[in-house]
Amino acid sequence: MPAVSRAAPVEALTRALMADADTAILLVDPHERIASINDAGLRLLSLTSARACGRAAAEVLRTVIAGDEVVLEAFRSARLERDVWLHGAGGEIPVRLHGYRIGRPPWVLLTLRDLTQTRRLQQELRRHERLATLGQLSAGVAHEIRNPLAGIGTSAQVLLRRFEPRDERARFVRVILEEGARLDRIVTSLLHRRLHRARPRAPGRAARPRGGGGRGRRGVAAPHRLH
Repeated sequence: MPAVSRAAPVEALTRALMADADTAILLVDPHERIASINDAGLRLLSLTSARACGRAAAEVLRTVIAGDEVVLEAFRSARLERDVWLHGAGGEIPVRLHGYRIGRPPWVLLTLRDLTQTRRLQQELRRHERLATLGQLSAGVAHEIRNPLAGIGTSAQVLLRRFEPRDERARFVRVILEEGARLDRIVTSLLHRRLHRARPRAPGRAARPRGGGGRGRRGVAAPHRLH
């Protein structure tokens, strides 16, 4: 009974797994050239199969740091795991790189997981945390400003009742009350705006455009301008 070769089924299985993977996968031969790359890798690196296969892997996987040779490092290590920024056609690409050295002479299997969306979500979360902290700080500052304002207003009202309406000094007291009320409105307005901006949105959701495009909303008053 003739021996059955397992090479063809294994090769077919390997190609099927690479084609079905969402992670970019590159197989680099002992001459440090790309022997195979899956569709996810082609999309990530903005390449075609004809341009990628046979090309020096170091030319394709160039990091933003001069002298950082990730392919050479993968050949030197049995296993490699790093977060790197690669040069891409559309700009810099953050990826998590895993390298596996296999066989003799050594081949290297590289996997690249795109971290663009993960980094964007992390930036959104950090932004929400900063806004929340700023909102708490604004609330504390508003409280500290309003306390003396309340004392000034109460004292001015008591003082105003001691003067005759035509007394020239009463006019200055009324100015104190008006300016105190105006300052209180400013603090309230700034606090409401800051708290509104500090409300976290679901990460990845864009804010609705304001003004300009789309239908205008009726019944919304124009912003009040302080004099």
